[in-house]
Amino acid sequence: MKYKIYQVFYEKNQEKYLNEEFVPFDNTLNSRPDLMEYHLFKVGYKRALSEKLSHWGFFSWKWQRKTKVKPNQFIEFIENNPDQDVYLINWCPYIESWNFNIWTHAELYHPGIVSIVDQYLKKMNYISLNDSVLNMFMSPNYSCLSSYFIGSAKFWAEYLQFLNKFKNTIDTDNELKSLVYTKVNYNEQTNYSFFPFIVERLFSTFLVLNKRKYKILNYPSDFSIYKKYIGENYKELEKSFKIKLNMIEKENKDLYFNEWKKQLIKIKSSMPIIPIPDLD
Repeated sequence: MKYKIYQVFYEKNQEKYLNEEFVPFDNTLNSRPDLMEYHLFKVGYKRALSEKLSHWGFFSWKWQRKTKVKPNQFIEFIENNPDQDVYLINWCPYIESWNFNIWTHAELYHPGIVSIVDQYLKKMNYISLNDSVLNMFMSPNYSCLSSYFIGSAKFWAEYLQFLNKFKNTIDTDNELKSLVYTKVNYNEQTNYSFFPFIVERLFSTFLVLNKRKYKILNYPSDFSIYKKYIGENYKELEKSFKIKLNMIEKENKDLYFNEWKKQLIKIKSSMPIIPIPDLD
């Protein structure tokens, strides 16, 4: 297994935050900053293939700040579990504790994003015409934000094909194109469209749609490291997270789903929770 974890920086002053265990990836000359990770993935894919890697991923310079996990811990996790198709780390597992999936979370912070994604997924027959991505059960094991994952060459080829289909479809569908490229506010900036926020969440969606095809391993979440940021409430969030993990098996899903909804009431938080759908 020959792998590399590239650590991406977008400005020269970000180099000082890079971790020596990762491989620096200079993205300062990015010709399509509006496409964010999508453009990076395509450029990085060619580089990884030229280096004959079996696995690779692209982590941002904010790795330490976001994950609270040391690079060698994640590297040890990979090397102790060789030959998986996908290794991921969910840097904010508490979000999974109180959201049915990453799209319920997305709708709270990027209103309107779900109707756009629904329109695309229905057009491509990924979901039925009377369904919504809000109803897609997403195990915490498949949830990942900020592109903190590495994948095999086979996975990357198929995942990029999935993303390319999305990009090509919206660019040739005038209605979808106008919706996806609508400018949105993000951290008080208005130079972003819905595009990067959709792509960020298409990773987990792709895993759900292909969960029987790949061997997927999620770095174990340690909720105690979030005590400093969310207080003693982390214990209730951790319970909620573990209940969601038990919802993977169909025969247990209804039982744990009801238990999970009851657990949400115990979470003391100002965090908004989108209405929970009913299970099929």
